[in-house]
Amino acid sequence: MNAHPEHLGIHQIVEFPKTITNEGNAWDSQTSTFKAPRAGLYYFSASIMSHPGGDIETELVRNGVGLIYSYDGDKGTLGVGSLSGVLKLEIGDGVWIRIFNNPYVNDGNVRVHGYGW
Repeated sequence: MNAHPEHLGIHQIVEFPKTITNEGNAWDSQTSTFKAPRAGLYYFSASIMSHPGGDIETELVRNGVGLIYSYDGDKGTLGVGSLSGVLKLEIGDGVWIRIFNNPYVNDGNVRVHGYGW
């Protein structure tokens, strides 16, 4: 990330606009979505850092369906949560990370700590 995204709401995609490696061009940095170029098993992993005193619940999504969940938060300092998993994908399946549907935690003012990470 190259910024601290703020005011994220439920089901909003967490954007990762800075791409370091994109062998095969399956990652779209404009939509922060991975599109499977071929059928097979794929490993995904992400770490999300919340702002001090903030909480975030995220989910790894395949074609609109949440599959793997993460809670990130700490009342006193930055909190870090991670999620990872192996998914079986078909050609063209999309995978992304979005804010989980929990209005108690994700109240429309979710902030991700991401500048320079």
